[in-house]
Amino acid sequence: MFQIKGKVALLVGPCRGVCCEITRQLLQNHVRVVVIAEPINEVGKIQVQKLKDEFGEMRIYLLQVDILNPKELESVYLTTIKLFDHLDIVINNVGTIDESDIDRNMTLTTITAMRSTKLAVNVYLPQHKLGTEGVVINVNCVVSLGNTPNLLTGLSGLTAGNQYERNNIRVISLFLGVSQPEILGGLMTSQLVQTISNIPDLRIQPGLESAGRALIGAIEQGVNGSSWVGVRQSVPESLIQGNWSLSQMRL
Repeated sequence: MFQIKGKVALLVGPCRGVCCEITRQLLQNHVRVVVIAEPINEVGKIQVQKLKDEFGEMRIYLLQVDILNPKELESVYLTTIKLFDHLDIVINNVGTIDESDIDRNMTLTTITAMRSTKLAVNVYLPQHKLGTEGVVINVNCVVSLGNTPNLLTGLSGLTAGNQYERNNIRVISLFLGVSQPEILGGLMTSQLVQTISNIPDLRIQPGLESAGRALIGAIEQGVNGSSWVGVRQSVPESLIQGNWSLSQMRL
């Protein structure tokens, strides 16, 4: 099982809701430091300060950059290495489902996540991980399992087994429930939540704390190339382990 204690984690995505709870769970599980890279905004600063008040100034570092810009995104990796000497865990939590700005949303949800995954898998984790392996978690909304399969292809296609054999980097997808409103953006409605929650095979677990626990379980236990959905247990349920294609996924 992957040991989280003492590792350096980079979290790419806005510091609110799920991101804050993920950070809290990582720190409670004794990650050395969490670096949060997010777009420039005052809300993020406020949330990070709350986390610093809870866990200490030295365990959280905020980088507010334009994560849609490839150079600024890579600068986050470079800064993390410069400050903390190594990098072991990368979490891409950039997804939203918001029709108000489709171009920005599609770039953020797919291209930015793929760029970050590529930087992590091919460059920075192999060269700078502390132990024998590193981990990349791509966080998605469970709605994408049924509504946007092409987006899923883009992210999950990066989880081929030969990547692990070459670099010892596990790439895992984690699908969280629809109760996190920042994921759904303008599409969040009570009717949608009720509809998704009534799908028995998904058994979606609401609440931010469960999202954080699901992430810890995926980091510690997830097989390279596997996809996980947060369910009503303390550990998420693995859908598929090892190499897979969309045609092999059945919910």
